[in-house]
Amino acid sequence: MGGYIVKVIQAHKAGVPDVLCCLDGDFWAFEVKTEKGRVSPLQVYNLEKIEKAGGRGGVVRSVADVKALLDE
Repeated sequence: MGGYIVKVIQAHKAGVPDVLCCLDGDFWAFEVKTEKGRVSPLQVYNLEKIEKAGGRGGVVRSVADVKALLDE
């Protein structure tokens, strides 16, 4: 499996997902939250825009969540 992954520390636009990556030609975006962390409406909006554009992603709270999304 080949890919490029970057952890976004600071973006010029609020609500950009924490992790952006291209994995085997697919664009992925992950919003990383703690067990009790809340997703803002802007974060949901950006994830929806990414999916409408053909990317994939979601909110993840564990490595298991990431693996589950990648296996979909």
